[in-house]
Amino acid sequence: MPTFPILYFLIPYALFVLVFVTFSLFNIYHLLRYGIYNFNLYVLSVVYLAGTVFILGASIIILNSFDWSVLFSADTILGTSDQNQLFPPL
Repeated sequence: MPTFPILYFLIPYALFVLVFVTFSLFNIYHLLRYGIYNFNLYVLSVVYLAGTVFILGASIIILNSFDWSVLFSADTILGTSDQNQLFPPL
């Protein structure tokens, strides 16, 4: 079976973060541009941005603890491709 670095699993995560940041910037812009500016809007924006920074920071700290250069093979999940193991005789 071919092997590939486990780093490839970060690609969907990076795409999710890119889409999330894009939508967040779009939403914050529209809140500040078209919302009724008062203390509640300010608190809502600060809490949203602080929560976003906290979650992204925590995920970066957690992801930094892994060794992303390890090679991954489908054999580790599926086992070997021996026909006798997949379909044992009756």
